[in-house]
Amino acid sequence: MPLGIEGLQIPDVLKWMTGSDEIPPLGFQKSFQMHFVHSCKDGCQCRPTVSTCDMSINMPVHVKDLELMKEIIFSAVKDSHGFGNL
Repeated sequence: MPLGIEGLQIPDVLKWMTGSDEIPPLGFQKSFQMHFVHSCKDGCQCRPTVSTCDMSINMPVHVKDLELMKEIIFSAVKDSHGFGNL
């Protein structure tokens, strides 16, 4: 089973996580970090969040279904306005 998310491209995720449309010629100054959020309450419907300054993503761990996780990641990336689009 492929883990890709239909309709979501790497540039979409890059823009969401960094605010940049492309990788800078010298790369990013920091490495990406992933934090797992364990403090959600039952029935929580939160989505992953990012910090473009810290180059980090906060991923909720309460989602146990792969298709639901794909949906919330797609929604988090595509529903965000991003830099310069406000």
